[in-house]
Amino acid sequence: MLFLLKKLSCIAVICLLVCMSNQAQIRSNSLSGGFIPEGGFITIFGHHNFMEGSGFIKPGVIKTFRSSDPGYIAYSKHSTWAGASYDQYIDGYVKSYHSGSFTFPVGHKTYYRPIKIHSSEQALVAYYRDNPKSVSDVLNQDVRDIASEEYWNVTLGVSSKITFTWDQSSEINLENLSIIGLNKESVWEVVPSVIDETVLNSSHFDGSHHPIHKSSIENGAITTASTIDPDSYDYFTLGYVNEKVKQSSFTASVFPNPQFVGSNIIVELEDFTGSSIEVNVHTAHNGVLYSETIETFPLMTHLELQYHFRESGPYIITLISDNTAIHKNIVVVDP
Repeated sequence: MLFLLKKLSCIAVICLLVCMSNQAQIRSNSLSGGFIPEGGFITIFGHHNFMEGSGFIKPGVIKTFRSSDPGYIAYSKHSTWAGASYDQYIDGYVKSYHSGSFTFPVGHKTYYRPIKIHSSEQALVAYYRDNPKSVSDVLNQDVRDIASEEYWNVTLGVSSKITFTWDQSSEINLENLSIIGLNKESVWEVVPSVIDETVLNSSHFDGSHHPIHKSSIENGAITTASTIDPDSYDYFTLGYVNEKVKQSSFTASVFPNPQFVGSNIIVELEDFTGSSIEVNVHTAHNGVLYSETIETFPLMTHLELQYHFRESGPYIITLISDNTAIHKNIVVVDP
């Protein structure tokens, strides 16, 4: 169910409905889902299917006004969405009232570039298919270069990790790739990041990753290594760190898989050179069940986690160290 809200009065609500209807016909193509003007917003309380539309929203691209007082689509705490793609997304601002992970279905100028905010309550996001140097052209000494055609405007409600995405049009080089944030002195600086082993599920709201498709130069995801404070950055892009801050990568396997409820979880590391590793156990829908940081000096390649599954079902184990994040699916069955 959709409710159209406006900041002025009940009369303004009625005017805005009419305004939206007229502007949707004037400003958009045959697949347009509508236009949200300056200062206006639509809150979605149920399910929003980008392919089918719902309520006032037609299938296709939904545009919102981009300004210091933008229009936006708001997703309420229990709302959902599905079906976003290069042909149907939100060209403008999206706000979340979810408390956990949420994928923001944002794009611009026919480019779809969703991001995931792990603690997404009150977060507001838009993607810009423009040169980030138009916001600031000052780079920190640790930044070798930044993207020339894309950036995100992100306002966090609470501290959170953030996952950004790329595709073939981003022309990514995985070597020395990092998230770059614009600090309060208007300087682009390195945000410690980990490249996710698998890509973000860009067609579903819940922040899940694809179980098979691995990050590559054509398509991938990268996540901040730690939580970002809401006051730290308003803009993010992708870029490259100088050689001196380059960090290592590794691979891992988790077994037994499948395993029985109550069994020990064993992790084997390969090509690992870090001094510690963060281990997170998630439900299939990304709810965190357990988190542990393990010191691995001297180098350890065989780890036994201090966690036992209590129920059968699918789970995800995430391993984070230096510039790499690895997601491993594991199935737990009853004895």
